[in-house]
Amino acid sequence: PNISEEDRAKNPHKIFLFISIAIAGLYGGFLGIGIGSFILALLVSIGGYGLSKALAHSRWIVFSINIASTLFFILGGNVLWILGIIMCVGQIIGASFGARLAIKHGARIIRPIVICVCFTLSTQLLIREFF
Repeated sequence: PNISEEDRAKNPHKIFLFISIAIAGLYGGFLGIGIGSFILALLVSIGGYGLSKALAHSRWIVFSINIASTLFFILGGNVLWILGIIMCVGQIIGASFGARLAIKHGARIIRPIVICVCFTLSTQLLIREFF
């Protein structure tokens, strides 16, 4: 309930934030599941960013993780090009829709969506693991 649009930390612990983001980057490169939400949470909690600013920065961080992962898969020759192109088009459509929604409605719409996505991912992982 305390997450808002305003940045709350004037001097965030940048070293701790950078180390946390680097560890999250390692996780994102290996598994990638939920990395966007994880980085968003780090930027809000440790970095003190407002929700919209944290969301914008987390997208660039996740994008760079995905580019690095893609390069490793290309070097290994393990790319399903047609599936990748289809997913890329879907990502572009979803990202442009999400950006417009975030700019127009701000934290009022972002907060419930992030909570729903985290809950859905957690439920999916639990069902896949135990059922």
